[in-house]
Amino acid sequence: MYMKYRQRLENEDKESLDNSVQTTVKSCWNEVNKQCQAYKPSKSTKTPVKSGWKIVRVFVSSTFTDFFNEREILVKKIFPELREWCQLRHIHLIECDLRWGVPKEATTQLVIDTCLEELNRCHEDTNEQPFFLGLIGKRYGWIPGRTDISDELKEKFQWVDNTSITFMEILHGAFRCKSPNAAFFFRSDEVIDSIPEKALKRFIDEETLNKQHLIALKRQLNIRFPNQVYVYNCKVDGIQDTAGRERVKFSDLDKFSEQVLDFFKTAITNMYGDNKTSEYDEEEIEEENQKFYIENKSELVVGQDNLLKTLTSYLKGEPISDIPVSEDSKSFVRDPKFWGETVSEDNMIMCIKGHPGYGKSTLLAKVVNDFLKDGYEIFYHFVGCSASSKSTETLCKRLVRVLEKKVLKKDENTNQAKDSEEDSVNSLMERLKGLLPILREQQAKLCIVIDAVNELPDCNYYNHLSWLPPRFPGNIKCIISSADSHPPTIARLTEHSCYVCEVGPINKEAAEVIVAKTLKKFNKQLDKDQLSLIVSRPCATNPLWLTMLLEELRMFGDFRTLDSKIEKVSDSVDSLLTDIVNRIIAEDETGLVKKTLCLLVCAIESIQVHDLSNMLGDISNKEPVAPLYWSQTRRILSPYIKEIGVHSNISFYHMEIRRIVSQLLIINNGKEWYRLLALYYTKWCPDERSRSLFAPTYCLNANLKIELLEFYDKDPAAELIQDWSRSRNFQKLRCQSLASGLPQIFPVVVCQSCSTKTCRQKFRIQYKNCCVVCKSRLTFMQAAANLCNFHAFGHSDKIGKCLYCNYIVPKENRNVKNMMGILGKLCMNCSFGLDNKKCAMLSVK
Repeated sequence: MYMKYRQRLENEDKESLDNSVQTTVKSCWNEVNKQCQAYKPSKSTKTPVKSGWKIVRVFVSSTFTDFFNEREILVKKIFPELREWCQLRHIHLIECDLRWGVPKEATTQLVIDTCLEELNRCHEDTNEQPFFLGLIGKRYGWIPGRTDISDELKEKFQWVDNTSITFMEILHGAFRCKSPNAAFFFRSDEVIDSIPEKALKRFIDEETLNKQHLIALKRQLNIRFPNQVYVYNCKVDGIQDTAGRERVKFSDLDKFSEQVLDFFKTAITNMYGDNKTSEYDEEEIEEENQKFYIENKSELVVGQDNLLKTLTSYLKGEPISDIPVSEDSKSFVRDPKFWGETVSEDNMIMCIKGHPGYGKSTLLAKVVNDFLKDGYEIFYHFVGCSASSKSTETLCKRLVRVLEKKVLKKDENTNQAKDSEEDSVNSLMERLKGLLPILREQQAKLCIVIDAVNELPDCNYYNHLSWLPPRFPGNIKCIISSADSHPPTIARLTEHSCYVCEVGPINKEAAEVIVAKTLKKFNKQLDKDQLSLIVSRPCATNPLWLTMLLEELRMFGDFRTLDSKIEKVSDSVDSLLTDIVNRIIAEDETGLVKKTLCLLVCAIESIQVHDLSNMLGDISNKEPVAPLYWSQTRRILSPYIKEIGVHSNISFYHMEIRRIVSQLLIINNGKEWYRLLALYYTKWCPDERSRSLFAPTYCLNANLKIELLEFYDKDPAAELIQDWSRSRNFQKLRCQSLASGLPQIFPVVVCQSCSTKTCRQKFRIQYKNCCVVCKSRLTFMQAAANLCNFHAFGHSDKIGKCLYCNYIVPKENRNVKNMMGILGKLCMNCSFGLDNKKCAMLSVK
């Protein structure tokens, strides 16, 4: 079948093949060879680290219509297996398959710019050795005309005229830099012989130029990558109607899968080593998140030289002068009676405060980075650098672990303490209290830097910062920062005498440096009049305002009217951010920008990249948003969001942006967006840990009480939730009516069948003796569970109804008859305070 088709094409080729085709192909490869000879790695590339969590992006390139089967195998089999393999080696795998599922209305410019820009990210993450997978059959791909590609794009990506988009992906992603991490898989020509004739056009190029290009491409790839080219075979398994469209079905792709997996496992091992771990340690992940943050945050510190010198002198124990000291005030939370007496040699804490956007985090990241390079022992925690960094428990746990390692001599003692101790804030405070006298006696040396404590989740609670001692032992220096826009945090920090330094506005000279350095990254600059126009504005003293303004100017197309644009810019951070948010939403035709912003505002801390792309799609049918649309949305929002941590969590670039977005877009307390988040984490999210962390909170915020009960009843992830957290969630579902102190008390009863775990379908987490509200195991601290008059309907002194199955249970003397069941009990968490007097029935109305 195919042989006749091929013979006809070859006859046509002989007639049409002339010198112009050969000349065109030769000219293209002459240009490619020149680019390869002139190629130099970018100066901005990152050196791959050899320890901790790494990121590996694998870019997949192929033509559209002929590689559906292989791409399906990649998504469903190869990448999931490779991701698990990577996770055991502390590597986060991200597959980049942007051209699959490209919307019909997407322009050529958008497709090219998005795909090749993503390849730039792959270059940056791997020191110019991208992980690249090229799938090549009998199609070369569409060749854009000269007018389809703008001059700007041609210059940006060194476009070679008369070549296809697929070819440019190969050139930009692997060929030019001769990446050792690139693999090319040629589908055998024998496969084509079995394809029905009506489908052949999807698998074969008919244009003479395309066919000659393809022959030259395969030849050149074999020459440049002799050990990285594979030829694979498969079988045609008929035509199937998939999603309303006929597609040729391939089988016997097992060898293809094995070769792809083997290649990338070997390539990743060669670059990062085979440091396999039995399981990933959450504390180690947080450590890498913190390290990743300070390395990227400390790049540009301008105009704070005096404060930088003061902080450095304080941490080194050198004399400091002219630093204000707060006076002791009445201690409400950081109780000196709890912490014990201090001695004269103990150190006062240094409090850093300043207006949001003035650069406190950048300044402290610079201090930490410099001290690490100089070999100092320093503990640092930047609140907001990762999803878990905003947990007070995580902060206290990390601090206590570091201090314990200094006082415990043997590693096994440290591990024993780590495994055996409870990690609640109260227990960690007790451990910290016990460590301080030992640290004082041993004269242990350590620098502590904690940033943005005003962003901790308990910042508006009474016990905020109760874990912070009034002072630290003599050789331990501690710097803590907070925005001055949150007075309660500043009040807590200054309950005891401490040094107080303020990060103030930058001066005109520093503003000029920031403008010049920021625009230089994009090969742009302003003339003297334009620069003066910017730095003379009142808000130019605020680095956040300056950064956002420069981002607006950088994307402004008409240089001739730039002066007018600068003059019209708002003079406050709030109004500038409001204008920016309104602009990017108005310019986005997909609606995804607004949806992304609203989800991020309502999210707990941040959202992982793959989760966010899923949420932007169709959650009910479990269809993620088209990769091209997500990449386009991320590029629009890139100046205003950041990827934090080794798992690429998306969060806002600055808390002020989050605040403005919340004011502008969130209505009805965000229930619409909480509902979407809740549906995703209860119906789709594949990660159990994420479901256990987020599903309950989002269900409660969206008032989806039935869905929350269903989650606890049916989802295995519910078993990962700690007892105290589960109890806290169920208190919000519990009937609020009083059940104790009434003329008649109706105790909760559980029948014999349910009390012996024979009715497990009622609740996944149910033990023989468990709390009737949250199903936690009962300890020696327990209380009787009772019902209010409304929920006690049908109960009397003689009978009760089983809480789980409504089975009638005989009672005698206000107790259950022997062997007929038990009285329900409340655990310590569910009976704390006035909760033991409330009705034990769950109400979902």
